[in-house]
Amino acid sequence: MNDILAETWFRMSESTPDKILAEIYLQNALKISPELVQRIRCARTREELYEQIESRNYASACSSLELLVEAQGWKVTHSQLMDLCAQSLPLRERTGDVLLHFFGLSTLLGLDIDPVEAFASLSGNDVSSLQVCARETVFPLFKEQVAQGNTYFLDVEQLQDLPFLMVLPNILSRREQEVLSLSETPSHNEILRTYYGFIIMTASWNLEQGTERFVELCRTLGKRIEVRSKRLTIMDYLWKGFSPRMQVLLKNTARLCLTKSSDVQEDAIRILGETVDVRVIRVLEDAIEHIHETSVRRTLHKTLKAVGWSDREKEKELIEPYLTSQTFVRSWGPDPEEESYERQLYEEPDEYDYDDDYEYW
Repeated sequence: MNDILAETWFRMSESTPDKILAEIYLQNALKISPELVQRIRCARTREELYEQIESRNYASACSSLELLVEAQGWKVTHSQLMDLCAQSLPLRERTGDVLLHFFGLSTLLGLDIDPVEAFASLSGNDVSSLQVCARETVFPLFKEQVAQGNTYFLDVEQLQDLPFLMVLPNILSRREQEVLSLSETPSHNEILRTYYGFIIMTASWNLEQGTERFVELCRTLGKRIEVRSKRLTIMDYLWKGFSPRMQVLLKNTARLCLTKSSDVQEDAIRILGETVDVRVIRVLEDAIEHIHETSVRRTLHKTLKAVGWSDREKEKELIEPYLTSQTFVRSWGPDPEEESYERQLYEEPDEYDYDDDYEYW
């Protein structure tokens, strides 16, 4: 009976436009059952949080998370987030991104970890203390990743906080040493395994031009190389030791950027979309300027929308040159196939199984 009365007062406090009456009603509810009021507030905040995670509204999501953690502790909040993550792979990926922002680690989106799992062992309801513990949890993982040479998505310009900033010299030294340790006649696979080689080659969107630019970089560093091969076959051992997800990101970024085959490009776009990783958005955005095949651009457009892309200006750039194509026009408006496409895109695979080697030239 008390719970019913308390809930009635609480609902009245929310529905009345009079602020004074609203406060009186709220105090009445709190006197009868403060626990019930807190449960209602937490339930509502959770609903808002789930919507904010879905839309990648990081600022609002962090505020909602802070309210929940202070009210019910991290353990309970994390358990509720796990229930959300179990619904789909996209929600798990977006939840992980939100957690990095919440714990003040938003500059480390290049971390090769699952944040939802990594922060499971934390406890408490003080946000500041949790942020300190989160940094202590992540730092050894960060150092291990750097030691592996897995720095492809780490933005060193964003490393402004200790102790991560202390590792910066190691990152830069490792990247340079990767180039200097190449043989005099490296293969394209050896080049792609280096940070600078991967970045230069994929940014060129052309195998020959990328190779020339990398050779110039080597000269600048005092290293002379000769790349004799005119073909590229991406080998699966290239990024051995990285997480399966990171291997998929790197391999299919290279496939997308360094092939002339529209079929291979379209397949790479779909696979990148399946990861639902925020890091693929930049790669797919770059593809807007370089991909001209109508069917591939349609897949590119749908995949960008599916992973949470919302740049209207670039979306118009992607669409307008192809308005004369009826096939592509249908992808701009409501498309009866789009819902089924997104369901297919977001079906979580049992495992990443892309063992085939791909030839491009």
